[in-house]
Amino acid sequence: MKIGSPSQIDWHVLLAFLLSLAYTFGGCEPITAWWTTSGPSVAFQHSLTKDIIHSLCNNVAHMFPPGAANFAEMALETSSLPCHGTALAATGWLDEQRDGLFVSYDAGKRRRAELTLRKMALFYLGLNDDLVHDTFECDLSTGRYVLRESEKVLDGRTGGMHADTRLSVVSRDKGESYQLFYHDETGAVVRITYTRTQGWHSKDTVVDSSVAGALSAYWHDTGNISVATLRDSTSFRISEITAGSTTWQHCKLGEHVSGSNAWLTFLLLSFPSWTDSVPISAPQDYGSASLTNWTSESSGLCLAAREGGSWSLFYTSGARLHGITADVVAGNSALDPSEDESVWPLAKMPNAPLAIATHSDLKTLWIYYFTDKGLVQVYRNASQQWQPASVILSATPAQPVQGRPPAGVGTGLPGTSGPSTPSPSSSRPGATSSAAEPSRSSTAEQDECGPGCSHDARTTGIAVGIAMGVAALAMMAIAWWLLRRWRRKQAGIDRAAREEREYVPYHLRPEWAHIQPYSQFGNLTWTPEQPGGEWKAEHKEHASTSDGAM
Repeated sequence: MKIGSPSQIDWHVLLAFLLSLAYTFGGCEPITAWWTTSGPSVAFQHSLTKDIIHSLCNNVAHMFPPGAANFAEMALETSSLPCHGTALAATGWLDEQRDGLFVSYDAGKRRRAELTLRKMALFYLGLNDDLVHDTFECDLSTGRYVLRESEKVLDGRTGGMHADTRLSVVSRDKGESYQLFYHDETGAVVRITYTRTQGWHSKDTVVDSSVAGALSAYWHDTGNISVATLRDSTSFRISEITAGSTTWQHCKLGEHVSGSNAWLTFLLLSFPSWTDSVPISAPQDYGSASLTNWTSESSGLCLAAREGGSWSLFYTSGARLHGITADVVAGNSALDPSEDESVWPLAKMPNAPLAIATHSDLKTLWIYYFTDKGLVQVYRNASQQWQPASVILSATPAQPVQGRPPAGVGTGLPGTSGPSTPSPSSSRPGATSSAAEPSRSSTAEQDECGPGCSHDARTTGIAVGIAMGVAALAMMAIAWWLLRRWRRKQAGIDRAAREEREYVPYHLRPEWAHIQPYSQFGNLTWTPEQPGGEWKAEHKEHASTSDGAM
């Protein structure tokens, strides 16, 4: 048998290869990032498996396991299956009250280091679009987060969340207090507050709006909280509340002037906590920088603050990353210079989601989003210099986590005592259970994400899944057709070669052996110079048979 013949082709390998082409990042995966003193962390939802994938939490050299064929082992064991295209937010901190033992290796020698326990709070839309809060602890030996507590913050049917709500969360005092922001059913941005002693105990409206879209919040070291959100189809706004205050103040960025261009403006609307000396001026006094390709469809909007009353905002429009620096004290704002694609790579999808982790003291920040190469990290150092982007997770296949038992969530509606603790009888370590909570294994209910899921994300996910499935089937059909064509061609070549090898001239075949060449001078004998002589010399076995028959 020839090497490389069709019968030796492994169809399982071919099928696995073709399917692997479909299990890649879609580019619109919900993503979130946070920073602790141990460094930045990132988590995102895979568009096909619905699992929340997280970066390693034990602070090793790589944020994700290097060289892994898939990263299903980094999927969080959430208490409820996240709905497709879920809103996603997370924050983390170091718990100094407990120490974890981390074992690392340095030059072949075992080295032990006492590290504080690392925790993470994750907010997402789960089964029935409930707003779920899961708390995880880092297993320093594996780099994986382990579920410790879970609760249902808002009911998906009665909680009053917008169909396209986004989430943003900030925390203080090592997780003792959360500020969670979301869009209510009218589009207004709402804040709910949580403390360990009181649970979810207060709720207030940050800003009234009819536009639900990008949302990003930041908690300053001074205690002030800033929130960036869409204002209308051509601009967005920043709202801030000072420590101890109950009143939100607002400023606006972006003013549509004419045509398809938008002028970048900065309008101060009574910020007593900043300065009263900055006058309200006409937009043109702050320059005429264009908000490049700004659109309200932009799903990525990230806010970071620096000392001195300035913000850095980043958004995606088209496939490009854009930045704005706004200085409240000076009363001006400007677009950041566009960076080279090696520094700000093109996103895989238009208006791709962004996530940001920032260290205000060091004035450094990390931005995460998806490109054709996978999940990239964009970094700006303390000198405000951008470094070349790096791919921290390649676009490789991801398989669902196998054997995930049913699990529910506890109850933690505003006014209750807060997170529920793990039940000893839980079928999975660290998970809570509830008799009223449907099983995660119910496929029909898992796929029915209600108003909490983003319509754009849901539509995109369905379209991407169908498109990749059709593409995989088409590629398999093309591969089968090409292989069949090659087989037919090869069979014809083999048949022709076999016939050529087995061909015997009629006059030398045994049944015609009694017929001899003759002429008017009598019988002739074949010679190499005569017709058939060359064949007879090469096929002596047939020639001898023919001669014997004579």
